[in-house]
Amino acid sequence: MMGVLGCLLTHMLRNWKRLERRWASLGMLILVIVLTFALGLIPYMNNWGNLGGLVAGALVGLIITPYLEPVVRAVGGYAPRCGVVRR
Repeated sequence: MMGVLGCLLTHMLRNWKRLERRWASLGMLILVIVLTFALGLIPYMNNWGNLGGLVAGALVGLIITPYLEPVVRAVGGYAPRCGVVRR
């Protein structure tokens, strides 16, 4: 779970100007991350695993995010830059 949150965090920071509700989205994401670390204080829970997942997800997000570009459609979304989507 923390890997997905780390990837989402790097995606949000790289595409900051494209987001509509920037601060609300970032605040909610940070709240979920903090709550997850708070739950890690329960006995027999490992916060080092949470931290490792967050860092690994952020690194994967740094690698994957540059290869995604916005696609203008009725619904919107992202597609890889591999030439599959026609412009």
